[in-house]
Amino acid sequence: MNLRKSLISMAVLTATLGLTACGGGSGSDNGGGTTTPPPANTAPTDIALSASSVNDDAVGSVVGTLSASDDSASGLSFAVASDDTLFEIVDGTTLKLKDGIALNYEQQTDALVTVTVTDAGGLTFSEELTIS
Repeated sequence: MNLRKSLISMAVLTATLGLTACGGGSGSDNGGGTTTPPPANTAPTDIALSASSVNDDAVGSVVGTLSASDDSASGLSFAVASDDTLFEIVDGTTLKLKDGIALNYEQQTDALVTVTVTDAGGLTFSEELTIS
């Protein structure tokens, strides 16, 4: 009888040593439930500018503050084309005329600038804005 108890105890001990902290499963069985994938990053969908005009002949004038529609409000960066001769972005979100540049309504009623926003995931959206 003692031998039989000893064999049963040994079998139980051997079986329990094979269990892992996750309950002994292989990790491939999720209990029949569905796991939710992490949300996918989507590209920004719009660019807004707080103002769309500058005073006539105001050299280096600030146009306004840029913002964008994105699934994450943080980690956005704005840029204008490297060959843009009129505008620049300073302090991350401020669109302004470059130093020494002014718009003159008699010479040009509107100026166009293409702004590109990039989100933290590297996805981009570009929009042409009209400044008057």
